[in-house]
Amino acid sequence: MTQPKATPADYVNADGSCAGGESTAAEQTASAVALFMTECSVVNRLGPPDNIDIGTDARGDRHVVMLFSKGEQPGRYRFTAGRLTLIERVDEPAPQSKPKKPAPKARGSVS
Repeated sequence: MTQPKATPADYVNADGSCAGGESTAAEQTASAVALFMTECSVVNRLGPPDNIDIGTDARGDRHVVMLFSKGEQPGRYRFTAGRLTLIERVDEPAPQSKPKKPAPKARGSVS
């Protein structure tokens, strides 16, 4: 199945915002990400990326790499010509450990 070509309205700006404006309510509540989604569809589901790199590949196609290090789906998301082509897993930050409560002090026995 051939995906429709992504348009500039589907592209993400260097600051992580969508060039096409606001997302729909359906996109904001959905959380699944799949290959061939547009850049803005992924940002609308995962929120703004922690880092973004925008350039062109050897063929002159738009090439974008977004890093999401927090949230439910951390990873490096690679786009070609506005469509998601690869998701790479990244190391998740270790969960913050809760401080342990000190052990109760032993009470002396009374004779």
